[in-house]
Amino acid sequence: HIENKFMTKLSFYPSVINRIKKMFEQLNWPIEDLENSEFNLYCNVFSHLMQQEQEMLLEITENYLRFDFSRYLPSLKRVLTNLNFDRFNNSRQIYVLPLLPKGDFLKGTKSGFWMARLFEYNEIKRLGVFNDKRIVVLHKPEQTEDDNTGLPRNFNRRPEACLLLVDDFGGSGETAEGALNYIVDELKIDPEKIIIISLIIQAEGYQRIIERHGVPIAYYEIRNKGISDNFESPKREQFLTLMDDIETMLSVRPENRLGYNQSEALVSLIKTPNNTFPVYWKKTKLSSGAKFTGPFSRL
Repeated sequence: HIENKFMTKLSFYPSVINRIKKMFEQLNWPIEDLENSEFNLYCNVFSHLMQQEQEMLLEITENYLRFDFSRYLPSLKRVLTNLNFDRFNNSRQIYVLPLLPKGDFLKGTKSGFWMARLFEYNEIKRLGVFNDKRIVVLHKPEQTEDDNTGLPRNFNRRPEACLLLVDDFGGSGETAEGALNYIVDELKIDPEKIIIISLIIQAEGYQRIIERHGVPIAYYEIRNKGISDNFESPKREQFLTLMDDIETMLSVRPENRLGYNQSEALVSLIKTPNNTFPVYWKKTKLSSGAKFTGPFSRL
């Protein structure tokens, strides 16, 4: 039996697999006997962890949210049905734009573009909240001499206009803040005419935007930090130390420790955000030469 920093005793491994299987069943996650299935990848992760690290990962995974694309449309419908801000209720023209910093509008694969396109679906257009409103979906905010498909240049002078900045996930609030800095500071759009919509958002990012910018945010679910907000001392400190050990083994870059900007997220959507603990999505080769692949890819 081998036991070191990267591997537990093989005799312990079958009982761990049974616990993982039970957890997957409780979370209604599929259990597939395929080499690269999420179940097998999750089990493989445990072969590189010591027992305390395994116990910690099992416990925090109980609060993991897997939010696949089939949930986007019904969840967005629920968010919009409950939307109740004067700046929206009093508007007749609703402009929809991906929640992105300036440089990201050239990256068409960003999830904000997926979210904006949902507003072109009839299921959204026919919602009661849009009965007397016209929806205009944009894929960039600025108009140019050759292209007038951005926000109207007189947007602020249109009392009937409101801007929805949309995304599927908000982590530390950095992306949303970058978007607002671009839309409000550079393009001079009145923040009183803006609403942010994010299906899933971390509480930390929510507070950052509300406190610094005062722009309202509508969401489907708000999430706490996976360790710091969910456990009391001394377990909290113990789990953070164990996660630090795992991330050292995985050679995680400083900015991604505990998830990007230390977000401690436990969520996967169309893809897994880097705000989620890297043990769930990291792909690397360990110092032992073994390959490590997290179960919830970012690809």
